[in-house]
Amino acid sequence: MAKELKKYGFVLGLGAIIGSLAGVSLMKKSQEVFDAKTTNVLSEIKERFTEQQEIEGSWIQSDKEVIDRLGIETEVYKGGFTCKDGDTFTQYEFIADAKTGALIDIYPLEA
Repeated sequence: MAKELKKYGFVLGLGAIIGSLAGVSLMKKSQEVFDAKTTNVLSEIKERFTEQQEIEGSWIQSDKEVIDRLGIETEVYKGGFTCKDGDTFTQYEFIADAKTGALIDIYPLEA
C-alpha cells in the first residue's frame, strides 16, 4: 500500500510540474498574441492623421518601453511621423499602449 501511495504521489508531483511548465509557456505565448502589433498600431495612427494632413514618413519602435504616468506603469510603443502642409514639414511623436494599441499621447517636435 505504501509503495502505491509513493508511486501515486510521484506521478501526481510530476503532473503538477509538467502542468506548471505548460502554463507558464502558454502564458508567455498568449502575451505575445494579445499585445498589439507595431505595424497595426502605426497603420491606425497614420490613418487617423492622413485625413487631416499628408504624411511623408513614419516609424515605430519594435521594442516596448515602460512609462510611468501618475504612478501607473504602462508598456508602450513609441513612434513618430512627418506631416507635410504645403512647403512646411512638422514632425510628431506618439506613445501608444502596447497591449491595446490605444493612442496615449501625441505631440509635435519643436524645431
